[in-house]
Amino acid sequence: PQCTGFVCTSGFMHKAAASSISATGDDACCEEAESGIVSVVVRSAGWGNGNLAEFYLNGQKASAVVRRGLNIMEFRSDGGPKSVVTFDTHGSGSDALVAFLDGLPT
Repeated sequence: PQCTGFVCTSGFMHKAAASSISATGDDACCEEAESGIVSVVVRSAGWGNGNLAEFYLNGQKASAVVRRGLNIMEFRSDGGPKSVVTFDTHGSGSDALVAFLDGLPT
């Protein structure tokens, strides 16, 4: 498995080359996070591949209610979670998703 599927422990973040490393574990996949940097890992799988959406911040699983569709976590300026919204583009199309993304600050 590639490092991108591995969640680094708190205080560590994926190495820049993590997407090309076939390994698991902090030693192979992670490096110490710089002060003020938030490590974000998202694990997502459709119905036939595990049916999950998980968000990890600094190695800790974030509490989030996720549903069918595209789940988006918005962050506060300090790196903490602000909100999670879900867009069921299969059932409702993508207009609401586009409007949400267009409304985010840049």
